[in-house]
Amino acid sequence: NDMLVCEAPTTMKDPKAAFKVEQVRGIFETIARQRGVFVPGRLNPRTVQFEVLGLRGKQLKRSIVKETAQVVASHIHGQALMKIGFKDLEKLGQHQDIVDALLIGSAVLARIKRLVHAREPVRNISFDSN
Repeated sequence: NDMLVCEAPTTMKDPKAAFKVEQVRGIFETIARQRGVFVPGRLNPRTVQFEVLGLRGKQLKRSIVKETAQVVASHIHGQALMKIGFKDLEKLGQHQDIVDALLIGSAVLARIKRLVHAREPVRNISFDSN
């Protein structure tokens, strides 16, 4: 019953970095599928901003989105993070990849809970980007 969901590609300032990130995503997804893990697609970052952060409308400045993401991740996952060694949640912003992963996971879990509540198969989960 394992599932792997990655963040969908975003616009990046550095095309070389974007290419490398996409290669890593592809490797993770390929290995997951080879091991029988369900890979339903990729979650668009704007979807996370809308569903988890509550940011709607016009795209805000990156700095505002990142600050909001850090606050929300700390609020939702703060206790668990402290249990695994994050003693200073104010420094969580220095680990943006962790913040992003936590929020993507939160969005996916919320969708799974909605499916379970509606008595729908979890394999019916869908995303903006596949």
